Amino acid sequence: MKTIFCNSFNCSPAPRVIVATAGHVDHGKTSLVKQLTGVDTDRLEEEKRRGLSINLGFAYRKVDDHISIGFIDMPGHKGFINTMISGVSGIDIGMLVIAADDGLMPQTLEHLQVMVMLGVKQIMVVITKIDAVDRGAIDTLRCSAIKLLPQSPIFEVSSKAEGRASGIKALQEYLDNQARVLEPRNSQGLFRMSIDRAFTLKGIGLLVTGTVAAGTVKVGDSLRLLATSGASSTVRVRSLNANNQVAEEGMAGQRCSFNLVGDFDKQSVERGDYLSAIQCIEPSDRFDGRIEIAADISFPIKHMMPVKIYLGARRVAGKIFILKTAPTAENSGERKLIGADNALVQIVLKQALVVCHGDRFLIRDDSESINLGGGIVLVPQAQPWRRGQFMRLESLRAMEQDDPSAVLVKIILETQEPIDFSRFIGSWNMTARQGEACLLNPQLQQCSEMIQLDGRKYLVSKEGLDNEKRQLCEHLQCLHHDHPMAAGVLAADLAEHLKTDINLLFRLVLSDLIKDARVFVNNGLLSLAGHRPTLSSQVQQRWFLFSNILRKGGFQVPLLSEIEKETGLNGEQLSALIIPALKSGDLIQLSQKRYMLAETREAIKTAIIELAKDSQCFTVIHAKAQLGLGRGLTIEILEYLDSVQFTRRHNDGRELFSKGRFS
Repeated sequence: MKTIFCNSFNCSPAPRVIVATAGHVDHGKTSLVKQLTGVDTDRLEEEKRRGLSINLGFAYRKVDDHISIGFIDMPGHKGFINTMISGVSGIDIGMLVIAADDGLMPQTLEHLQVMVMLGVKQIMVVITKIDAVDRGAIDTLRCSAIKLLPQSPIFEVSSKAEGRASGIKALQEYLDNQARVLEPRNSQGLFRMSIDRAFTLKGIGLLVTGTVAAGTVKVGDSLRLLATSGASSTVRVRSLNANNQVAEEGMAGQRCSFNLVGDFDKQSVERGDYLSAIQCIEPSDRFDGRIEIAADISFPIKHMMPVKIYLGARRVAGKIFILKTAPTAENSGERKLIGADNALVQIVLKQALVVCHGDRFLIRDDSESINLGGGIVLVPQAQPWRRGQFMRLESLRAMEQDDPSAVLVKIILETQEPIDFSRFIGSWNMTARQGEACLLNPQLQQCSEMIQLDGRKYLVSKEGLDNEKRQLCEHLQCLHHDHPMAAGVLAADLAEHLKTDINLLFRLVLSDLIKDARVFVNNGLLSLAGHRPTLSSQVQQRWFLFSNILRKGGFQVPLLSEIEKETGLNGEQLSALIIPALKSGDLIQLSQKRYMLAETREAIKTAIIELAKDSQCFTVIHAKAQLGLGRGLTIEILEYLDSVQFTRRHNDGRELFSKGRFS
């Protein structure tokens, strides 16, 4: 058993179990906690004056030197239902309290419904005030409780120590035993905690409390504080209490309070704010999940219906995007849910929340008067849904498993879709070490391969990767064959040839081929290893014909239309010659309609240099006579020489831009 390292004067066992009371107002929840722990959780003056709990109350019971039980006393009044909901998150045992003299009341049933919807697996019944009624009334109430919770243990206690056998000892023994046998929370993930109380103490500063949802934290650690407003701040843990005692470390499943310091607005921190490790997942404004609608809902839950979402100690407005419902003759496929329906949905939030895979949430109507249903988060930071995303649905269904390694294997084998592993471990709130442990799964190693792209890690199906590599190389080879003069092809042209987009899989396959030196990238062009631009015999014949016409003309550079007419080559065939020749430097573009050989350009430059020896500043007429050309073509040549800074205008003529400079 792991113990907490703490102040030697205040060392206390860590809570192994968190128990929450639930039930109707004035049914004895606070009195019951006091009998179990000796602590009166009604600490506010108004609570004592009105005789009812308003805020969450906390108390602890020591089981032995290593184990204790933390109690959360939740208010029962209907007006404080939101506070009650915030206290349910993270508990191990729900204790449904029913007064014998009052029986099942509206808040009894509502609190039970909330606990069930938020996934509390262990719920017990405690009948209080048994000294106020006869045995028959108690037995009748027991029968009602058994119908509600057939498998749950039921305890009977008196609210007065001097009354008939109070039953407190039996209840204490049961809870102590549960604390010993229940498995402790997994503290291996990144630290996360929803704040359910924030206050300041003179001389100490800001204190926040909550039930740690995951991970561990130590004094001196830096954390991220996400406020309800959306503002994010870095804070430091100056000190902490676990189990109401000074400690050096807090961990998953514990009730903790933290004294936070840092540059942030301490007055604005409130219930619903969130503390997490710095590297924890960023807040999500939408997530995919599965919900179960309450069986007693008498109206349909329509697509994109406004609701309130409760997650941790926070509630925000949102909408339900229904992914799939089974069409019936009654609704003809209309997207809506009815009582007891179980469906995959996307929750669209008005304010972003920190959510991770496996988090439980509750949905109430927009007026916050009816519990509509509860659900579990499957994919945080979800993307909006589009039609035809069948593989995404399969991946979402796979996420319903509890074992992350099994989820990865299922997605890889069934969808063949790449998995952003960096995003995956963030969604599951895993540390880097936990992520590495996932990758040790033998089946996962057999069916997948890890590829890095843009600083992120992706898992790709080995079978799918090999097929895509083969197809990409085959198509690249075809493009080389069809365009032998080209140094390579653009990624967009290759993707078009493959009849696909430059999607994630395409980029991953290409990245892996480049890493293995099977494909090279040069000036943005892709080519297979060993590819060298060559001319086919047919293209060689055409180039010979084309270049001879240019060479034969000398300075008299022909128009493309003249070349087409003389050679019989069409525009597409000429382009196939011109484009690679321009890239290789064998051909120079004189103007939009004329091209000349590089050797012709050099001869023209030499002639102009000779002209400049006789007349440093020469005119078009001088150049025309020197080159033996017409005025129009001479002007085109001079304008080209100006553009490459071989010549420049000077007064009414031209001069060499810089003697001996050849561009």
